[in-house]
Amino acid sequence: MATLRKSDLAARVAAQLGGSRAQGEAALNAVLASVQNSLASGNRVVLTGFGSFSVRQVKERRVK
Repeated sequence: MATLRKSDLAARVAAQLGGSRAQGEAALNAVLASVQNSLASGNRVVLTGFGSFSVRQVKERRVK
């Protein structure tokens, strides 16, 4: 199984948009920043057909 990294996604976005790699990276960064800001504000993010994201509080785990 291959690993898809952020730089790979940026390249694919650029190809889809017909733009440069820098434009693809800027577009991807804009989307990720929007998701991050929304989550930080306590909102839930739903990307239909992909997934949903929310911040959860979990109990602290003890390291043995």
